[in-house]
Amino acid sequence: MTKAKKTLPLYEHLFSAQSLKRAYEYVDYVENVQFSQNGISCKVEGSYPYKVKIAWNDNDYTELSCTCPYDYEGYCKHIAAVLMYIEEEEEFLEIPTATKKQKKPEW
Repeated sequence: MTKAKKTLPLYEHLFSAQSLKRAYEYVDYVENVQFSQNGISCKVEGSYPYKVKIAWNDNDYTELSCTCPYDYEGYCKHIAAVLMYIEEEEEFLEIPTATKKQKKPEW
């Protein structure tokens, strides 16, 4: 298996300036990270531990959810922190590599 970085769609427009600013403080509090081919689920330790789930397809997010009570402009700082966390990861998706088959000798 080798690892390859998934390029995520741009996300800054999904958050208020305040949420993005505060999210930087929470990147180090992203825990219990579970990556899949099309998403991530994890916990972000804020005032309380909040569960965050993010799913995507080739060119867009299909789910952005958090268990926090945030109900204002855009998405919460916990979701933004997880997206920032993903960006900081060098590599995070395991992609199977083809095994090299040996050529049979021609007789």
